[in-house]
Amino acid sequence: MNKIDKMLATGLADLKLQYFLDNYQAAAQLASETQMPYLEFLAELVEGEAAGRDERAIERRLRNSRLPFEKSMDQFQWSHPEKINRLQIENLMRLDFLDKKANVLIVGGSGLGNYRNFLFMERNI
Repeated sequence: MNKIDKMLATGLADLKLQYFLDNYQAAAQLASETQMPYLEFLAELVEGEAAGRDERAIERRLRNSRLPFEKSMDQFQWSHPEKINRLQIENLMRLDFLDKKANVLIVGGSGLGNYRNFLFMERNI
């Protein structure tokens, strides 16, 4: 490892730029081979770092939420409650309301898991 690599490794580790640290050498090699402009090279590294941070933030929030388990639509119990409109729920899961910038309100009696259903839908968006 040369002097520049040591300086970069130390600085990137201190700044907690893990994606940069893991990928800058390969990205620099590719940029050199393809004569990529400097700003494009940096933009790709920044984009990777931001995506990694977003992913880790979501994982951390899910872990901190202490939800007991992960649930998917395949595991959903359509028999409880008896009056659930399966077609309507499946239509909501297509998430068309997001494109329309519409709101979704889940209403139901106490003890029917409305809150859990909402969390499930939010986590899978």
